[in-house]
Amino acid sequence: MDLRDYFIAHAPAEPQQWFTPVLPPKEPPLPTFGELYPDCTDAEHSALNRFHPDYMRVEDVEEERVRNYLLQRQEQTERQRAYNAMAHREHYVQWPAAWADAMLKAREQ
Repeated sequence: MDLRDYFIAHAPAEPQQWFTPVLPPKEPPLPTFGELYPDCTDAEHSALNRFHPDYMRVEDVEEERVRNYLLQRQEQTERQRAYNAMAHREHYVQWPAAWADAMLKAREQ
């Protein structure tokens, strides 16, 4: 076991505020319905405003472009949840090595 391994094994359980994990870039946000479909109709706009995921299913929306947009939005929400979970996990996974590297750097000075 070398000194870096020792520091990794003895890193504080909670990451300190200075630590930022290395993460892949976030997915760009989905454009709004109006940006995707500048020619949207009043019926589509109304259907989008009436939709509420707690009370309706996307499959029940009659306007096809609104339904497709809502499905895209749901998929993006799921990808964002997965990204956030991964970011939280990586915050703790990468922390011990970052702590060890900081301790070794401090020893060199």
